[in-house]
Amino acid sequence: MATKRALVMSGGGAKGAFELGAVDTLVRDLNLEFDVIAGSSTGTLNAAMLAQGKGREGLLESLQKLKDLWFGIRSHKDIY
Repeated sequence: MATKRALVMSGGGAKGAFELGAVDTLVRDLNLEFDVIAGSSTGTLNAAMLAQGKGREGLLESLQKLKDLWFGIRSHKDIY
């Protein structure tokens, strides 16, 4: 039986930025991939973007788009 791996992210506003760094390490440095990606609150927003990628290349693409989004936030106006 093949092992399944899930990525589950919590909510909490700015925790989403922390989660992004953790996911970046898991995917790029540890070469992990996920069969299931889920979250709650802010984690759901991150999960929805990450889950759009298909396969490793798609996951890396989605991860970069998510990084661009988070690093593009300069003020509260970018959020509201």
